[in-house]
Formats: sequence, structure tokens, C-alpha cells
Amino acid sequence: MEKLFEKILNAVQDVMIFYFENKNLIIKWANKSVTDFFNKTLEQIIGTPCYRLWYERNRPCDGCPVIKVFETGKSKETERTTQDGKIWEIKAIPLKEENKINVIGLARDITVCRQDQMTLQESEKKFRMLANNRLVGVYLIQDWVFKFANETLARMFGYTVDELIGKPYLELVYPDDRGLSATLMQKRITGELEEARYQFRGLRKDGSWFYCEVLGHRIEYQGKPAVQGVLLDITEQKRLEEQLLHAQKMEAIGRLAGGIAHDFNNLLTIIMGNLQIAQLSLPSDSPIQNHLESINKAVERAVSLTQKLLTFSRKQLIEPRAIDLNEIVKGMEKMLKRLIGEDIELITA
Repeated sequence: MEKLFEKILNAVQDVMIFYFENKNLIIKWANKSVTDFFNKTLEQIIGTPCYRLWYERNRPCDGCPVIKVFETGKSKETERTTQDGKIWEIKAIPLKEENKINVIGLARDITVCRQDQMTLQESEKKFRMLANNRLVGVYLIQDWVFKFANETLARMFGYTVDELIGKPYLELVYPDDRGLSATLMQKRITGELEEARYQFRGLRKDGSWFYCEVLGHRIEYQGKPAVQGVLLDITEQKRLEEQLLHAQKMEAIGRLAGGIAHDFNNLLTIIMGNLQIAQLSLPSDSPIQNHLESINKAVERAVSLTQKLLTFSRKQLIEPRAIDLNEIVKGMEKMLKRLIGEDIELITA
């Protein structure tokens, strides 16, 4: 059985295994990975202190994990860098036999792993610098919460970046728009959609809201589906769109008013022509002349109204002039008295 275990341990190629019986750190056994790495026979290694084998030292290394295990009886992990620049993950594990503690030491070369981590950290640092310098909000959402947000996004919603990380993203969506946003998020998570571009109202920390446009893509992040995208504040764009829409509506109303004024002018021309014929057909002292004069003034006011409609429709130049309000009111007095009835008294100064 011991030979079987020895074969198994010697078959482990990426981990060097040592066996110690006391704190003097004399190696009692080592696997084939140790002999291959140091280019020595097992007989040359057994009986050698580990600090001499590794560092050619005459005393144990400071904070030696093997010594810590002999003293505490608990496992210990650390990292060490050798003179050739390699980084090693060192683990010391107690092996208890009755009242005695032996220690198994494991050493793994993690240089490439640490270099990859450093490269990844540098890459993440550059990404954060680029993301934070952008004029748009950048985000990463996974499990329905923010995993990353740049400073621009945080500033848009009135939060700090730290406050956003881990926060459910739907809390930043106006309540009436959460249904649409949640549906599109779910479709991207399940793979039904790869990307989605849509607009919604963002909810700031202080309760105010603003218009957003978002473009998000489905990605894999740490082995799980996530959504990465950008967000733009389009409040000003929406305001300009509303102004343009209002201007277009007013233009349409103006065209309609111009058409009505033109047709109404034609009718007034006929009325005025017949009115003048009636005035000429009657004696100047006829009591009907007063009524015809009132009608004539009403027609003139109607003509003035059509001119205003044409001005509104921009089909006639504006010609401002001074008016006498007293004369206008006085000219309408007789007509108003007939319209309002006998139970209302109209007094003009």
C-alpha cells in the first residue's frame, strides 16, 4: 500500500511534496517533482533542510509555514519568491499520528497565474480609466444588480460608484417603465436577444427623473450571463423634439387658419357688396340705415379678424397701428345691447 501511495504522489507533476518529522526542517521524503526540479536524486535530497535546498541558507526562513504548523497544529499557507523570480504557493498541512505531528509541505509554481492576474488587473485598470473618461454611462449588470458602473453613470443618477455596485438596477428605472426594462433584460439573459436599444425614464437618488437611451449587449462574465452597455441622458434631445413637434403642430394650425380666413374673406366680400347696395337703395334718413351701419361695422371687424388669422398663418405681413378702444367698444354698443337682452344693462363711458 505504501508503494502505491508513493507511485500516486510521484505521478503528481505540478506540485512538489515534502515530508517533515520535526522543526529542524530536515526533509524525510519528497516526490519525483522535487527531484526533477532540483535535478538531484532522492538520496541527495533526503536529510537536507528545506531552507538549504531552496535558498542555500543556514537557518530557517522568517515566518516558515512548516514551523508554524509544528507549533500550532493548524494548516498554514503563504507565497514565496525564489531568486530566479518565480512565485511559489506554499502549503503546510499537519499529519497527526497519536501524540506526534508530522508535516506535509506542498509547493506549486504559480508564476504564470500571478502574471496573468497582474495582466488582468492592468487590463481592468485601463478599462476603468477609459470607461470613467467617457461622456456616456457605462455599466455591467449581472444577477439583476450592478457589477460595474463608471463615474459618469453614477453622476447621472446622483450616486457614487460604490453606492451603485450591488444595487438592483430596476431601482434606477421609473416605476411605469420597469416592466419593459425587465422584459428586455430577461430576454438578453436567456439568449433570446443579443442586444437591445430602447428608451426609458431614469430615477435619480433624489426622486427626480430624466430621459435615458440605453444600448446593452449580452456577454459572459465570470462564467455567467450578464449585460454590458452604455446609457445616454437624452433629456435635452427630448425637449428639442417636443419643441419641434409643437412647432409642426402650430404650422399645421396656421395653414388651416389661413385656409379658413381665405374662404371667410370671400364670404365677407359678398356680404359687404350686398350691404353697400342696400345702403345705396335706401334714403339716407331711413331708420334702417342705422342697422345697416351696425352690420357694416361688424363686417369690418370680421375682416379684421380674417386679417389676424392670415397674420397667424404668416400669409400676411404684420402692420401694427394705434387703435382707439373707446371707438371700438362704442361701435359695438348697439349690437351688444340687442344680443344681451333687456334684463342686462350695458353702460359705456
